[in-house]
Amino acid sequence: MTITGKTAVVTVLCTACGVGSTRNYLVTDACVEAARMSYAYAYLRTQGWVCDRRGAFCPRHTPGRLL
Repeated sequence: MTITGKTAVVTVLCTACGVGSTRNYLVTDACVEAARMSYAYAYLRTQGWVCDRRGAFCPRHTPGRLL
């Protein structure tokens, strides 16, 4: 079985300040928007973002450290 992929541009905005992170992610044709966002959140967590039920927060505005 061969899985074909494509790139999808996903933008995530910080809930606190509105700064955006826009990146290309490799997804399959079957990926819906929710799956694409989960890929973006997973990557952004490795970059210091907090992405959970409260929202998406850039490293400068992680909950408990709002400046």
